[in-house]
Amino acid sequence: GPGWNKRLYQIGVFRPARGGMTPPVHHDDRGGGPPVVLVHGVAFGPAAFGAVADALVHDHRVIVIHRRGYGR
Repeated sequence: GPGWNKRLYQIGVFRPARGGMTPPVHHDDRGGGPPVVLVHGVAFGPAAFGAVADALVHDHRVIVIHRRGYGR
């Protein structure tokens, strides 16, 4: 739902930029069912979850976060 952005802020996926404005977090959001949020590490980009996301999307809502500096 709409509260997932707030939760990502709480767990440190993104922080406000200077001046208090929070830039948008690019993400892929597909499927339906219980949500699964995939956040890649420093050495990999969001494409690392390709096969995993494809397998999960049949039974879950899959949200793949694009961390800043790794794509869009």
